[in-house]
Amino acid sequence: MKPHILVVEDQSDILKTLQGFLSREGYRVSVAADGLSALELFHQSRPDLILLDQMLPQLSGLELLRHIRAVSQTPVLFLTAKASEAELLEGFRAGADDYITKPFRIHEVLARVEAVLKRITPESSTSPSLGATLEGTLGLRVLLERREVWLNQETLELTVSEFEVLVKLLQVPGRVFTRLELLQALSNERDTLERTIDTHIKNLRRKLGYHPALETVFGVGYRYVL
Repeated sequence: MKPHILVVEDQSDILKTLQGFLSREGYRVSVAADGLSALELFHQSRPDLILLDQMLPQLSGLELLRHIRAVSQTPVLFLTAKASEAELLEGFRAGADDYITKPFRIHEVLARVEAVLKRITPESSTSPSLGATLEGTLGLRVLLERREVWLNQETLELTVSEFEVLVKLLQVPGRVFTRLELLQALSNERDTLERTIDTHIKNLRRKLGYHPALETVFGVGYRYVL
């Protein structure tokens, strides 16, 4: 059975279009037209992915995302009219995994949804990386198959993008990755601002307790030093 997607959008024509198209693609789809209804549906059904409009009645998309991130790392893709760079970065700081700008092509939405779901789906049993573990310093361990991050025997809740950035850095310790290289590691379909990598790094540092091995190389990018 295909994953369950929650679509939150207050414009009825867009909501019906997304619901119909995703349903025809085989996804289970729930819909909500305001933030409070969406929050209730989220707690009831625990979807695998959320398409979330930023401008919503009763509870804004940004406020809803913060409620979700307090209890879950479910992937969230923002649906937004053309927003300023500051507004987009605020969304990423709150924990958004990606954004889709309105007006959008319906097949672009499908491509973004599939790209994010692919990143959270475990590798097949024939994958050479099955069960592999990446080791960092100070008790940091990343279990690739289970997509889990442990620090000092405690699990950390990371978003899909934060997990992928950390894995990329840990795969080649000491190498400096540019923002563009880290951005490309997230998905081949992205056109997101390179500055969003700074936001993911900032969130990672906060969750890792400002882990000293995660270093900034000014003017270039980031690296993880063992």
